[in-house]
Amino acid sequence: MDLRAIARVLRYGWVAPCLAAFLASLAFVPFPRQPFLLDDSLSEKAVLSSAHEQGWHYGKDIVFTYGPWGYLVSRHYFPHQHGVQIVVLTCLSFFTALGACLLAWRIRLFWRILFVTLFVYLTANIDPRADLVLYLAILCWGWLCLITSGIRLLFCAFCFALAAVFGVMVKANFLFVAIFSAGVLMTDNLLKRRRGIAAGLVLGLSAMFATAWLLSGQRLGDLPAFFANAWSIIEGYDQTVGLDAPSTFGRRGIIVAVLAMGAVVTRVLGVGPWTEAVPISRVRWRTAAIMLWLLFFIFVVWKHGFVRADLYHMGFFFGFIPILVMSLELLPCASQRAQVCSQALTLSCCLLTVLTLNALFFSSFKSSLAQPFAGLRENVNALLWPLEYQSRERKQYQQAQKAARLPGLSQVIGQASVDVFGQHQCYATFNNLNYHCRPVFQSYLAFNQRLTRLNEQYYLSPVAPRFVLFELDAGDHRFPPLEDARLLRHLLLNFRPVLVEKPFLLLQSNSRSPAKLNLLQENVADLDERLRLPQVTEGLLWVEILLEPNWWGRFKQIFIKPATIRLTFWQKDIKTPLTRSQAPPPMLASGFVASPLLLKTHDVEQFLKESHSTRPFAFSLELSPEAKRCWKPSFRFKIYSVEKGTETKTETNAPPEPLAWSCKGAASVVQCALASLHP
Repeated sequence: MDLRAIARVLRYGWVAPCLAAFLASLAFVPFPRQPFLLDDSLSEKAVLSSAHEQGWHYGKDIVFTYGPWGYLVSRHYFPHQHGVQIVVLTCLSFFTALGACLLAWRIRLFWRILFVTLFVYLTANIDPRADLVLYLAILCWGWLCLITSGIRLLFCAFCFALAAVFGVMVKANFLFVAIFSAGVLMTDNLLKRRRGIAAGLVLGLSAMFATAWLLSGQRLGDLPAFFANAWSIIEGYDQTVGLDAPSTFGRRGIIVAVLAMGAVVTRVLGVGPWTEAVPISRVRWRTAAIMLWLLFFIFVVWKHGFVRADLYHMGFFFGFIPILVMSLELLPCASQRAQVCSQALTLSCCLLTVLTLNALFFSSFKSSLAQPFAGLRENVNALLWPLEYQSRERKQYQQAQKAARLPGLSQVIGQASVDVFGQHQCYATFNNLNYHCRPVFQSYLAFNQRLTRLNEQYYLSPVAPRFVLFELDAGDHRFPPLEDARLLRHLLLNFRPVLVEKPFLLLQSNSRSPAKLNLLQENVADLDERLRLPQVTEGLLWVEILLEPNWWGRFKQIFIKPATIRLTFWQKDIKTPLTRSQAPPPMLASGFVASPLLLKTHDVEQFLKESHSTRPFAFSLELSPEAKRCWKPSFRFKIYSVEKGTETKTETNAPPEPLAWSCKGAASVVQCALASLHP
């Protein structure tokens, strides 16, 4: 036996990376094991499961950032999708680990060991990890496309295309990373005069995505709507559900990002000769493309982790950055000083990341070291004894079904169509109701005018549901009527209360009349100014507010998130607040019911039964001194009275476009006799 030949195969071949990838992947396969809590997360995955089971069309029937394959990465067990989910998640984990190990085997031994160790440690400990795994797959296979040639390049390009297509089919957010990465790879091949490979990469990606879309039962004609609506949700999410990171998290996140960017810039600017011949005149363009690619990755993952800075999202950032900076060892460095500086920044970044995760995320360093082995044991058991694993998860699923039972409402609804207003759609699916969801199916997702209009138009169409399980309970301390505001207005005009069974109020449709808005007041006001509302005793008052950021606010929105705004309603004495809640600017611009004051489900029930309702006397927008630096000092607003329009069965009479402002300076356009700008 030639030991040297075996050593050569293990060192330069694919045997050792494949074996390492197989063992590593078993430590972090994200099999569904999430406990069944009846919350918005479970409801989100329950709707994705129903969409797959019933063949709904994305972009038309359902509007979300998740795509047709989103159900495959669910952390919850659903019986009908379990088998294919296990196969896909196992293959995805091995596929990602293989890309990482092939990269590791191309760098020096010390960095190879550190790379693989941290890869396994981070992917096994960070949960949820599906997004992290997809980011790493695109990064690793993209790197391999940059440093390989010949038949290996074709294989790596095919694997990169698989990772990109799968990512976009799971979640539209990955479209940006996929397109930017494909652009860099195309540029790299053009600089190497490989025009055929560059064109093939673009055409292959397009063809693979179109094939995957069609095989998922979708229609190509729905693609523009899918991406346009997904972009509206992504944009609205960025501006609406942001969550400030605790100071310690924020500081360490900024330091890690700065260290990573420093390592990237230092290493790329000091890059030496490449293994492949590239004309000298084009070397700078190639290094610039690679540097922009890596910096773009850092920016995207930073936004993903720190727009809504909770443990769920920040884990993606802290899990991804160490792998990215260690991959810089693939680049040859002509300057010894640049190489040492880059490696020092890389080690500092990795060390700070591990210390942060253990101090603020993981229960203890000892348990985090044991987690890869615990994950390996659990996943191997699930694969070797699938019936036992499935039986355990099915038992939890059935317990959740039992906890979600609504016997009274189910009896009244029968086989009639029903939707759920709020965040808890899982009650409809677990009770086997005839669930007909509106396009933007969770109320908090209706971030802006475009999304709220989609839901309103659905309810004005002949396919609108007969019943609604209604729950008014906003998250993140937002003003409840801001969520899915147009649909809330429609329900108040066209539905009647039938039955209460916690946590829902059952509403039944009386008509499908559009709202008719009568302008009462339009003006400009200053921040913190208390503005009187027209004092009415019945009906609805609708308010739209346009608040614009200044240059600093726009800059902050790009890199972090908008500054917090609070909407306050006041009693008649103008001294006692009735409520003070967060109010994202896109939701304020879309409009909301300002009177009566609706804060809980019971308030809606009282209004629909024509009982006593609280009528606020005035409202104001309040900002902290720091937040005021991000917004213009004045804002525009409109106040409408609302009444039923003429019902039609064939077309939708949409209300006037919100915020279609006329240029009349600071003067009021139309004022109600009882309304006044100042208290």
